[in-house]
Amino acid sequence: MASIHYLPSVDSTQDEARRLLQSSTNESNKTQKSCFAITATEQLKGRGTSGRDWIGRKGNVFVTICIPSDSVTIMPTLLPLKIGSVVAQHVQHFLSSSSSSSLEKKVTVKWPNDVLINGGKVAGIGINVAHAPPIDSEGRNKGRISSCLFDYISSLENEEEGVTQSKELVTQIVNTLSEWIDTTQHLEKDVASECVIAEWSQWAEFGKEVILRDEPTGSSYASVKPIRVEPDGRLRVLRRDGKE
Repeated sequence: MASIHYLPSVDSTQDEARRLLQSSTNESNKTQKSCFAITATEQLKGRGTSGRDWIGRKGNVFVTICIPSDSVTIMPTLLPLKIGSVVAQHVQHFLSSSSSSSLEKKVTVKWPNDVLINGGKVAGIGINVAHAPPIDSEGRNKGRISSCLFDYISSLENEEEGVTQSKELVTQIVNTLSEWIDTTQHLEKDVASECVIAEWSQWAEFGKEVILRDEPTGSSYASVKPIRVEPDGRLRVLRRDGKE
């Protein structure tokens, strides 16, 4: 299993992960060979894509997972899809077991790296490279219409309970990814990749019009309808003019 470091507050879980990775490398003169994760109750200066801030209120889920690159058998472009489906799986379970509300909460994924509840973004996955390992983190981007996972939980009594549940959610996500890495070591690359695409596709809404990219200013690209995921992780879409 991966080791998980729980911290009360950090500027950025990614920065903490890089610091720990560099420290372990300097001490042993070897690159980290096992997965580990940094998670915090509060993140003050998180970073998202395209220069966006990566924000969320205290008690939300902030996590960076470090994975040795030579332990990943699939194409790197498929990694966001795998992590997205794992997050979606555990978010769905979390909602089912934690909420006392009878309102339906539909969890879906949006290519390439978002997890949504009833159409509202609750998580995003960013892949970076530090030395060798890719790093993923979860939170939400400032400037996009987003929601918080705990907005959908009516049974939380206080902040402390929310922090405890966040830690449990992180543990489940990290352990599932660690187990998947171990399992795929014995699979052919093509087989492992096909499994990732099939799993992600179960959470996707193909044929539904979406905007794949939007800007913090509110401007956006044209809407498209996702058709399928290509073997390399690219999304095949249908444009409004009927062309793919």
